[in-house]
Amino acid sequence: MSDELLHRQLEIFSSEAENDYILRIKSRIEELINTDVNLLFSYLYRLDIEEMRIKEIIQRVEPDFFSEALAREIWVRQKERTRQKQAIKVTPIRDKDWEI
Repeated sequence: MSDELLHRQLEIFSSEAENDYILRIKSRIEELINTDVNLLFSYLYRLDIEEMRIKEIIQRVEPDFFSEALAREIWVRQKERTRQKQAIKVTPIRDKDWEI
C-alpha cells in the first residue's frame, strides 16, 4: 500500500465504533467478491469512490488485504461526504411552484 494511501486511511480511524463499521463493510466486500463482483463495482461507483483510488488499491495492496483496504477507502469517502454535507447549508426552496 502506498504511504500516502495508508496515511490518509489511518489518520481517520480513531474509534472502536469506526473499526466495527469497517469490519462490516469488509465482510460485505468479501461476500460480493465471491458472489457478484460487478455489483461490488456498481456500489463503488454509486458511493463515488474515485477510480484512481480503486486502481491504486488493486495494484498496490496484497490480495489478503484487498477487502480491508477497500473497506477503509469506502469509510474515508463516506466521512468526506458527511463533512461536505455539513459544511454546505442549503436553504429550503420557498417558491410556491415547488410545494408538494
